[in-house]
Amino acid sequence: MFLLEWLDSSSTLQLKTSGTTGIPKNITVSKQAMLHSALATADYFKLQPGDKALHCLPARYVAGKMMLVRALLIGLELDILSPTANLEGLIPEKKYDFVALVPLQVQQNLNRLQQFKKV
Repeated sequence: MFLLEWLDSSSTLQLKTSGTTGIPKNITVSKQAMLHSALATADYFKLQPGDKALHCLPARYVAGKMMLVRALLIGLELDILSPTANLEGLIPEKKYDFVALVPLQVQQNLNRLQQFKKV
């Protein structure tokens, strides 16, 4: 559903924050701002087309949607995993160039962090 909204003619999106860092709320965000944020992330983390990224955040919230935008804009090779505290289903020998995690995921997966070059 998000990808259809992303590709429509509207210049803004209605998004919901997860409440991870505060009270959940609905916000209006310009697609241009999301593009700039994705480019800033790519620049900061030196992400390149073809880099491998793991998407393990809920796609119904801002952070999960931003991972999709980054993958589209940068050209990341994206693996999608159910957004759980313990990254069940993660292939132990697979390495990723980039992942975004919430603090609980980091805490629950300290033994897996070596699979990620940039968190």
